[in-house]
Amino acid sequence: MTRLTANGIEKYLTEQYGECKHDASAMKTACATLAKELKISAVSLFHYIVERTDNTGLHLTSYGFDTASGREVRETFEAYYYDAA
Repeated sequence: MTRLTANGIEKYLTEQYGECKHDASAMKTACATLAKELKISAVSLFHYIVERTDNTGLHLTSYGFDTASGREVRETFEAYYYDAA
């Protein structure tokens, strides 16, 4: 995935996990908003939120666990997601 779209999110989650249980449009909006604030790629933020792969350069994980910054990013994403849903 090179560009984050609601259809791309739904397709990715369905292919990887068998179904998409989330509001893909709200997830796209939350990722785009937060990524802009953090000055990172929305796609890398999406992969961090879904799979905990930290390709953001922000050191959001350590030994597979979220750092304090990672927890803050997840909480902020969650707030944006529910605002958009």
